[in-house]
Order: sequence, then structure tokens, then C-alpha cells
Amino acid sequence: MTPVGRAHTTLSQAVYEEIRRRILDRELSPGTHLVERALADELEVSRVPVREALRELVRDGLAEERGRTGLYVTELTRDDIAEILELRSVLDGLVFRRLAARLDDEGAAQVEDLLSRTHRAIEAGRHSDAVLLNTQFHSLLCDLAGSRNLQAVMNVLDPRMGWLLTQHEDVDEVLRQHHEIFDAVRAGDTARIDELAANHLNSSTAMMLQINPDLT
Repeated sequence: MTPVGRAHTTLSQAVYEEIRRRILDRELSPGTHLVERALADELEVSRVPVREALRELVRDGLAEERGRTGLYVTELTRDDIAEILELRSVLDGLVFRRLAARLDDEGAAQVEDLLSRTHRAIEAGRHSDAVLLNTQFHSLLCDLAGSRNLQAVMNVLDPRMGWLLTQHEDVDEVLRQHHEIFDAVRAGDTARIDELAANHLNSSTAMMLQINPDLT
């Protein structure tokens, strides 16, 4: 495999981006054991930047600790997924409705820029970048909604959501849904917001189960 390049801001960031890419592109599948020494040898770096990168992956929900056995690419059950998505759907509805009442031109421009960058990533065939940008949509809208309490609750779910949102083959469809949601938010259409939040949940569940049909 190609060694990690050194032209990044820091070596640990380069290692993080490479391992994250492999997870998002499913080169490292759920349940894969992430062995620090093996990754360091493969990427031709010392163990220190790998250790730092793995901490970031745990924070992002892409890796999880399993007691003394080490770190693994995150693996959730069907019930885990259903519960997390149901909770996130309710919270997203609150965020979207709150934002509809306070969205200003500056906030709208930030969302439009994120959607445009996601589209460009898809057009350029940068799948892992498109996935990451799609995950940032919900976080950005939560930030713009301006509720510390909602943000605190969202932060509890975000590590798990980090993995769930990588389980989408169809980044175009996710982006299309995000455009619809933002249009409803900008129009202040609360009934449409609730409808789209529910549809987004159902669609996300279906896409994940299509990729992971053997979830227990």
C-alpha cells in the first residue's frame, strides 16, 4: 500500500485522514481490529502518530474500544442503529424547527457553501470526502440553531452517528435530501420539516441495511 505522504500539516493528521478514508471507503470493514504496530509498519510511520490518529477516530465514532483487546472499526447491531436513528430524528426535528425561526443570511450562506462543496466532491469522485461533508450538514445546522442544550445532547450521539453516516453508498441521494431539508428550513415550513426528518430517518435506515444485510 502507498505510504502516507508527509505534505500534510502534521503527521498524525495525515495518518488520521488515511485510516479514516479506508474506513469510509470500507477498505477497513466494521469489526476490523486496528492494531497500532501493524498500522505504523504499513504506513511507514512511528507508533506515536498512529496512536494519536486512533484517539481521534474513537472521538469521531469510527473506532471503538473493547476492553483490553484493543480498538476496532465501529460495529453496531440492528437495534443500536434503529434506536440511534430514532433519537437523532427527534433531535434533528427540534434543531430544524428552531433554526427555521432564526436563520439569517450569513447562516444560509454557510449551509449553501457546505452543500456546494459536497456536490463538487461527488462530481470529482471523492466519495469519502462527500460522506464527511454530508455528516457535517447536521452538525452545522445544530450550531446555527444556537441552542447549547441541544448541542450538548447531540454531542452524546455524535460519536455513534459518525459511524452510521459512513454507511451510505448513495451520497447523491443524501445530498438531495439535505437540499430538501434546508429548503424547508429556509421557508419556515415546520410541517414539511417534520415530514422530511422522518423520511430522512427511513431512508438512512434502508441504505444502511442494504449495505449491512447481516446485522444482528
